Amino acid sequence: MRLPIPRVSTQRSSFRTKILSSSASTRRVSLSNQSEHPLISADLLRLLYKAKCEDMDIPCIPDQEARFFALSRVSFKDRTFCLSDSNLKEKSALVISQILKRQNFAYVDLSRNGLGDKGTKALVHQLRNCSSIVHLNLSNNEISPEGLVQVLMYLVLHPSLVSLDVSSYEGLKRNRLSPQGAETLKKLLVANRTLQILSISNISLAEGIELLSEGLANNKSLVSLDVSKNFIEGKHIENFCKALVQSQLQKLNLSSNKIGDKGSKALAFMLSNGYQGYFPLMNLDISENSISGKGAVKLFQALRFNNIIEEFSVHSNNFGSSLPVFISSFLFDNCGVIKLNLSNCEINGRSLVNISDGLGKNKRLEALNLSKNSIGDEGLKYLAPGLGKNKKLSHIDLSFCYIRDESTELLVKCLRSNSTLSSIYLKSNNIKDLSGERLLNLCRFNKHLDNVNLELNPLSQDLLISLKSQLRTNRAQKKAEVIPKILNEIARIKAPIMGFEEQNSKTKKKLHKRASLEKRRLATTEMLSEVKVKERALTDQIKAEYLGLKQEGLAKSVYLEELKAEGIVRFM
Repeated sequence: MRLPIPRVSTQRSSFRTKILSSSASTRRVSLSNQSEHPLISADLLRLLYKAKCEDMDIPCIPDQEARFFALSRVSFKDRTFCLSDSNLKEKSALVISQILKRQNFAYVDLSRNGLGDKGTKALVHQLRNCSSIVHLNLSNNEISPEGLVQVLMYLVLHPSLVSLDVSSYEGLKRNRLSPQGAETLKKLLVANRTLQILSISNISLAEGIELLSEGLANNKSLVSLDVSKNFIEGKHIENFCKALVQSQLQKLNLSSNKIGDKGSKALAFMLSNGYQGYFPLMNLDISENSISGKGAVKLFQALRFNNIIEEFSVHSNNFGSSLPVFISSFLFDNCGVIKLNLSNCEINGRSLVNISDGLGKNKRLEALNLSKNSIGDEGLKYLAPGLGKNKKLSHIDLSFCYIRDESTELLVKCLRSNSTLSSIYLKSNNIKDLSGERLLNLCRFNKHLDNVNLELNPLSQDLLISLKSQLRTNRAQKKAEVIPKILNEIARIKAPIMGFEEQNSKTKKKLHKRASLEKRRLATTEMLSEVKVKERALTDQIKAEYLGLKQEGLAKSVYLEELKAEGIVRFM
């Protein structure tokens, strides 16, 4: 039954309209007087709000305008301009370009909008000479291949741009690239000397990887490159690898392509320094690339003696049956990989038969992801002893691995002797209360365990509450131990410094004493010099007096001789 709609009298409705209009005018006054943004004037903010309403084809409402002003204080601060997922189009882009031209924003995020070709062209045209912009995110903005060419052309000689993202992370509002765009991308890499981070995921690069490779070969500034989901095939990877060894790339995302075993062979040759070139690649993601056991064997054999790669992700490939061939020797010899992701690689229990020795002797690996594999109780039987011997691993993920109660007893027993593992994920397995009690007792025994994830397991609520309580206690204890550890580390670092300062103080005293002695020596030398001068002067005076007396004596002797001679003559 429909209820009747109440009628409002004309007098009451007119009175309500007056109240609303007066409150709206009051709101506008307060916005202009009190909501002045420290970076953007109220007039520009109001102009941007109106442009946004026109783009969305909705009326301007005072309440929504007030909310937009309040949002601006969060979105536009710390030199960051962020209006992602705001349904912005061409008219908004024109206003934003004026705002960015007047203010020194460094980080601009306009992702997941609908700026299109005209909007992005107007925006980038104003920003091409702006020396304050460091990061620009235009991902998912419905930019066509022709529009993306213009965007890249404007940014070829940009004076300050460090990070650029024109990817398509979702299916909606995709950006796309044409062969001409790949040529422009090559020019960008060759000419721009400030760009360090480039994300071009899912823009239909495909054959354009050849031009991208040519650009990389002549680029020394780029450190991070994301080319995932671009239909890149194995036949293009060899030239790509030859270009990589001439670059300074540190992070490469090649996931969700089609490089297969052929591309894996070229990558393995590059990782084993086969192209006679060095580049500091530390993070490599080749997940979901149709790599089978043949390609995986070559990759992991190349990584055995590669100590540069620190993060290696190869999840969602099918090479689980070949894991026993290389996993033990890789873990035993490799001293570089810190994070290893082997999730969803068709690994079963028998595939881990050789993992225990390698894992027990590994000195570098800190995080291991084996989730979404059919490891089961048999695989955990091989894995657990290695976890007990390992002295470095801090995180392991065994979610969705078909683990049951029977094997958790061995796991808990082995982990009692492990002093480094702090996080273990066992989400969505078949662990029941018996194993839950064992894990709870393990957390009580090993206080360093502060994160045990048992979600989506058939466990009682009381047990989960007790486990969470114990984990909170462990985290609090670990937090309380942080400051003493830091102080001890500072004291350990200071010890040689204090010894150096003490030795330096002794050396300074010796130098001061030596300087004092040198000063006294100089004073004595100076005094001796004065004495020598005085003695020389006195000697010269005595010599002069002596010579005078000698001449006087000689004269008197001559006179006496004359007198004697005269007396003798008289006598005769």
